[in-house]
Amino acid sequence: MKNKRIIPWLYTFMVTLIMLLTGCSTTKSIPENDALYTGARIKMTRTEVSSKQKKALQSTLEDLTRPKPNSRVLGIPFKLWLYNLGSKKGLGAWLRRKYGEAPVLLSEVKLGRNAGILDNYLENRGFFQAKVQGDTTVDGKKPAPNTRYHRT
Repeated sequence: MKNKRIIPWLYTFMVTLIMLLTGCSTTKSIPENDALYTGARIKMTRTEVSSKQKKALQSTLEDLTRPKPNSRVLGIPFKLWLYNLGSKKGLGAWLRRKYGEAPVLLSEVKLGRNAGILDNYLENRGFFQAKVQGDTTVDGKKPAPNTRYHRT
């Protein structure tokens, strides 16, 4: 008997939660001519190392790039959502300060500086003929740029 009473409330709660999460945009605080930075991708060409070492090197190089993109849980940037949900005063301001994360914008990415850091790291590890190039791509209708670094 109790299960029959709980199930409608559970469905109502889940539908409300889904509507709340999908109704709030994580890109509403981004300026007009800017985009949310989603991270860097490393593409390596002409490598003489094994595939296992190549994957480890790509992972290390991706960790070296700055700034770090907004953190995600199950593909959803919850901290960014909390930052946008927060207000200037009261409980919203506390949520924003305590748990929120400001958006990482594409304008904050310095391709030349990151390419120099990656090139320096590769030279220190013995890859003396390494060349690093960086470019930015925007995929889809909404701006969600990836920064790509090519190592040759």
